[in-house]
Amino acid sequence: TMFSKVVDFSVLASEVRFHELVPVFAEYLEAMTECIDESGGTVGKYMDESIMAFWNSPNDLEDHEDAACVAALEQQQRLEAIRKEWVTRGLPPIHARIGISAGAVRARAIRQTRALK
Repeated sequence: TMFSKVVDFSVLASEVRFHELVPVFAEYLEAMTECIDESGGTVGKYMDESIMAFWNSPNDLEDHEDAACVAALEQQQRLEAIRKEWVTRGLPPIHARIGISAGAVRARAIRQTRALK
């Protein structure tokens, strides 16, 4: 499982007008998602300025741990290019932290018996 998070997103959001932030942040999410997809990963969910992704489910993927590491390294390379582009456009630089965890996971949908209030 991989978690990636934009560093100091609240600071970034306070420095950029909302109408500018939405499209540039979409660029970031698209680039990071492409790295995950290209390595055989699946985005589990987007959580504000974070992304959770996993490998080896729903389809088996040999060397899934390596694939997650490749995706993380590719994300850092793509992020460096995005950062340089943003700075040339007068936007603040963007940085992200990425963490990877490996091990057995039971991946399946859990059904609720009652609605949350």
